[in-house]
Parts: sequence; C-alpha cells; structure tokens
Amino acid sequence: MDFESGRSCAVHASGLVTCRGDGRPVHTLPGITDAVGVVIHYQEVCAWTRSGAVRCKPYADDIPPAAAPFPDGVMQMAAAGERCALLRTGDVYCDVPARNSPLTPEHDAVELAVGSRVHCVRHRSGAVSCARRDEQDPEVVLKLPDPTQARQLTLVGHDLCILQSDESTRCWKLSREGPFTATNQQLPPLPPFTALVAGDRFRCGLSRAGGVNCWGNNYSGQLGAISDLGSPVETVHGIDDAQSLFAGLDSTCARRRDGSTWCWGDNQGGQLDDGQPVSVRLPGQPWHLPGLRALALARDRTCAVLADGEITCWGTRAAWTRPRPTNAPGPADALALGDYYDCALLRSGQVACRTTQRSRHEQIPDPSRGWWVLPDRGPIASLLTLFNTVVSLHRDGSLKLWDPLHAPVADRPGFLGATQLCASNGAYFIRQGDGRVRCSGEECFEVHSLADIAAIATTWDSFCALGRDGSLRCANDRNRKAMFAVPGRYSAISGSLANLCALAEDRRSVYCWGHSLLGRPTRPYIDTPLGPATVAALPAPAQSIVVGETHVCATFSGERLTCWGANDWGQLGNGKSGARILPAPYPQP
Repeated sequence: MDFESGRSCAVHASGLVTCRGDGRPVHTLPGITDAVGVVIHYQEVCAWTRSGAVRCKPYADDIPPAAAPFPDGVMQMAAAGERCALLRTGDVYCDVPARNSPLTPEHDAVELAVGSRVHCVRHRSGAVSCARRDEQDPEVVLKLPDPTQARQLTLVGHDLCILQSDESTRCWKLSREGPFTATNQQLPPLPPFTALVAGDRFRCGLSRAGGVNCWGNNYSGQLGAISDLGSPVETVHGIDDAQSLFAGLDSTCARRRDGSTWCWGDNQGGQLDDGQPVSVRLPGQPWHLPGLRALALARDRTCAVLADGEITCWGTRAAWTRPRPTNAPGPADALALGDYYDCALLRSGQVACRTTQRSRHEQIPDPSRGWWVLPDRGPIASLLTLFNTVVSLHRDGSLKLWDPLHAPVADRPGFLGATQLCASNGAYFIRQGDGRVRCSGEECFEVHSLADIAAIATTWDSFCALGRDGSLRCANDRNRKAMFAVPGRYSAISGSLANLCALAEDRRSVYCWGHSLLGRPTRPYIDTPLGPATVAALPAPAQSIVVGETHVCATFSGERLTCWGANDWGQLGNGKSGARILPAPYPQP
C-alpha cells in the first residue's frame, strides 16, 4: 500500500491495483494484473510488476499506465522528493535527474528508503549508507556508524530509523545542508519489534505477538489512540494479530491474520474508506439538535448551548462526529471557544473554563483536566477568548482581560451600557445599546462615526458593522482602517480570526470572505475592499450564522443546523471525520 495527499493505493493478491481518495471512489488501475508493489508520487501512480517492469499513470485520469523510464528488474520503489528503484542486480536507480545511485558500487543493496533529497540503502552486510543530493554539488555519501546490523529502514524527510537484528530501534536526524552528518535521536522506551514503518513525525512498530505500538505526532489520529497531539508510546486499540504494517504521511494500516486490512489516521480525502473528501464546501440539509439555543466554533470543534444549559460538543481531538455532553459544572447561558481555553458563562453568574488540546500540547498547566470554576469577577454581560486571554465585558461597564489560570491582565472601565464585544489584533470593539460603537486598544479603527448598528464582527485585522437598515460597513489595515461600504443588504454577520461571513437579507444566502476551505480564498485582511465573496445558498431561511477558522454553521427554526467547510475532526457533525482515531476496516472493492 501507499498513501499521499488524500489518496491511497493497494496491491491485491490477484495482482490488481485499486486506488481511492481525493474525490475519486474505489477504482482499478487499467491494464495491470501482475503488480507486486505500488507508489504514489505527487499526481502519478506507479506499479512494478512480477517481471520487474514499472508502469505509471496520472492519478486523476483513466488512461492505461505507460512504461516508465526505469531499468528492468525493479524489485522495490520508494518516492518522496524523487523516485528511486531498487533493482534485482543490487543497484539503485533514481530519476529527476536520472542517475545511478553512488551508494551501490558493490551491487549489494537489499532495501531502499527515500526522503527529502536523500535516499538510503541497507546493504547485504546489514550496514546502512545514505546519499544527499544538493542543488549545486554532487551527491554526498554518508555511512552510518557501526554497529548498524539493520533488518529494515524507514526514512521520512531527513529522519532515518533502523530496526536492528536484535529487534531494537535506532533513529538519526540527517543534516539538510553543510557537512552530511547523522545525529542520534532520543527515543522513548520501546518494546522489541519485527517490523517498523514511519510517517510524518510518527512511527509504528509491529510486535512478534501481532500488536502495534506507535509514537510521535497524533494530529490526525495516526497513533491509533485518543491522545494529545504528541505522545510517548501508544498501543493501537483492537489490533493484536497484525502481520504487516504500512504507513503514509499521516495514515497507518495493518494487514491482519485473516487477510483484512485495518487503517487509522488521516482520512481527509476519503482515502481510508469511500474516496470522497470529508470537507464540505456547500451547506447540506439541516439536522435536528434538541434544545439548540446557541453555537460556538473553534478550529477543531463545534459546541452548542442547549435550552437546559447543557454544553454539548462534536469534533475535538477525539474526532466525535456527533454531539456529546461535556459535563460542565453547571447550566450555561453562553460559551466562548478559543485556541487555549474554552470558557462558559454559567447561569449562576460564574465563569468555568477548561484547557484545549492545543494548550495541553504546548504544556500550559491544566489544574483539573476538565472544567474548573474561576473566582467571582462580578456580573458579566459578554465573554470571548483570544489566544491565551479571556476578555469579559461586565455589567458595571468595565472590560477585563485575564488569563484563567492567573490574575486579571488589565481592567478598562468606561463601557457602561455595552451589549456586544468582539476583538481583532490589538483592538477591542464594543457595541453600545444605543447602536454606537466604541474601540479600545492600540490598533483601533475609525468607528466613532458609526450609529444605529445592530451587530459587529471582526477578523484578525478587519472590522465590520451591520446597520439596522441591513447595510454593511467594514474597515481593514489595507484600507488605512477607514470604513467603506460593502454592496448588498444583510441580516446577520459573524467573524473569526480567518473569516467573515454575512447572512443575506432574505436569509437564504451566506456571503463569506476568507479561508479557502469556505470557497475561493479572498482574505479580508489583504483585499481592499473585501474582494469577491464566496456565496453559499442555504436550503431554508436561516436564523443565524456562526463562523469559525475553517467552517461555518447556520441555525434554522425547529432547533436545526447545518455546517460546512473543513471537517478535520468531525466538527461538521455529519457523521464523518478527517481523522480516524481507532482502526477500522479498509473496504475491499
């Protein structure tokens, strides 16, 4: 098997090759019936056959594969920045530029691994050597220090790992430039392995009993366990009879004793199941969430406040594709989600917070690994989170900035009568009950002339105000922070660090500027004015819209909602996720 950029291909016992992902369902490569291996390199798929011939074709086309410019007698191929082939003669041949490897003057290579401008071979003696291709200079060669009685190689980028004959694992970092060197890497305590695979900053080993252990980055669930972004060694749940392993950049598969293949990790392109991408560019049919009252969005999750005050979420690093309760310490009225903290305004008037997966990854202390209630800071009218800071607008007219784990950072009075709060880079915007707007901070925009404003929204360095007559006025850094009119009439606006969206006056269309996953990227903090919008037609008139960094949700009458955009962790709530945390069968054609 091989994986790359949302695609996967597998060789079957019959010699057929099937591929899927990147918007294409399972399909068979035409004209190949005797394949023994397959590799995906950028937009091209190559298979080598029992005869040692190599045939390649573009992934997206259905034309038959054609002969590739490799010598006859190929017994293994590997690809990263370039493609290389191990020949039955013990030589290695690479393309771009076409050349014989300097590592095999003795014709004794038995295994090949390819990284970023680097390829390594295991020699018949068990020694390992590598060659680095510099742009101007000839390839430089490095022999790994003894003892390296290697039985298997893995190489991703410039990270080389070797499974030794005693079933122990050793790893090195190869230098990218300058003198070609190998620096020993510290590893967590590892059990003995009989096989080793590697992806982008993670590795997995196969035990003699058939279990699988993985360690390293778990951003897409490639460790096969629910854990933080980084981890020591995880035992892959439910796999105890594996016979071989395969790994891509962010995905892992195990072939089991019964012949089935089970996979986990990145599934953005649908490469681990039906081949269809999990991101959704257009709104789908609304679904019912009983008691829905308010929504909040973050990069990897969506949360809702229900009528009884319960907070339920989907997405998160656990890849929940349907709503789950969060066991908050009490009923909530409002919720703010951020990179480092989620904070809820409880009906008791208190504020409860919890750290996010990102804050735990960056080793910010978490006093409870769950929600904790903050000391009373007075009656709060509005709440938001911005990076590692929580901003609260109080009913006495004060604006407080504070870290949930420490004392308040700042206290700014003078906002009595404020009803809405939002923030951009270096500025806090407050909408007054009388429709005026005020700004506090070093990077304020020209908002003093605004009046009769119904709602405000911000991105990283843009500000927009929706008038009660449906007019929309915005400002950004490129426009010297002066307000300009946006064509059209609108009924609601919402913003995040990366996106700004407006609900049309008829409530049946959403206009968005910003992140490419919401359509054409027209960044509001670059274009002046905002540039052309991406327009999404809704299946029914919406009541409200809420915008996150990579996805948008709209709510409808009858406690219904629909979301679209990125779905890395199941944050759309549609039952799919771009991260498969636990192993599941790789469907056979």
